[in-house]
Amino acid sequence: YMIVLGNQELKYIKKAANLFKSRGKQQKLAEKIIVSGGIGGGTLNFIKQPEVWNILPLSLSEKDKLKDALDEYERNLPIYKKEGKDIDNLKGILEPLKISEASLMKAIMVSMGISKDKIYVEGESSNVLENIQNVVKLLVEKGETLEKKNILLIQYPIGQKRARFHFINGYPAQEQKRLTSYSVYLPVMATKRTSTEELKKMAQNLRNQFLFYIALGNKGDFGYGGGKGQLTLPPSELTDKVLNAYHVVDNFLNNALTGNKFFDDTIDYLKKIKESRDSSV
Repeated sequence: YMIVLGNQELKYIKKAANLFKSRGKQQKLAEKIIVSGGIGGGTLNFIKQPEVWNILPLSLSEKDKLKDALDEYERNLPIYKKEGKDIDNLKGILEPLKISEASLMKAIMVSMGISKDKIYVEGESSNVLENIQNVVKLLVEKGETLEKKNILLIQYPIGQKRARFHFINGYPAQEQKRLTSYSVYLPVMATKRTSTEELKKMAQNLRNQFLFYIALGNKGDFGYGGGKGQLTLPPSELTDKVLNAYHVVDNFLNNALTGNKFFDDTIDYLKKIKESRDSSV
């Protein structure tokens, strides 16, 4: 199986689809694709991308009604967020239409020539821990299993290490050797023409993923799609190499933003966590 986790980065979803298609019968990477992802904070922006919107499996009248509902949702989004009901209200719009990040990924892949029969959809998960749990449940319902199957796990690069960690912890120990974590590499370069908003998005994504990676479960300080209580990394995973790599990116992004700081406290925070965990080992 190729398991592609929900994200809103169209280029990585396309790359995964092309990987599935690229090998001949003698070199298949996978027999089936499982796309896994429900409805979250990024789903609205994902569905509004023209390339995604244009392939929605809806009639014109259904699309018109959906557009009106999403426009109304966006107008009220600040209120919904304040009330903590933004995701629930978005689910109320999309779930009756059977739309989830997974269903959107499937539509994209089908539009690229992959048979819909080759794609399984798991559209309930709101975090990586639920991804593995719900994928196993889906396969059981279909009379299949992950046991004795090779797994190619794909997430967008910033979240790949975290995805691998959670999958390993939710995957039978005797089967872990069959799990391959593959980060779809597509260079993302910031140039003089890169807008400040694009740089802000890069910086914020990096910061969030790094904090999710090491802080999930720490009293929900960094809430993530129902991620409270998820496993945190053992000290051995938060190495100096990892810290230094993010420090390099931190400096690059801060310089690119001409002093507009996004990571002032991040590295110090991470070092304190590492020190506290090392001292408890």
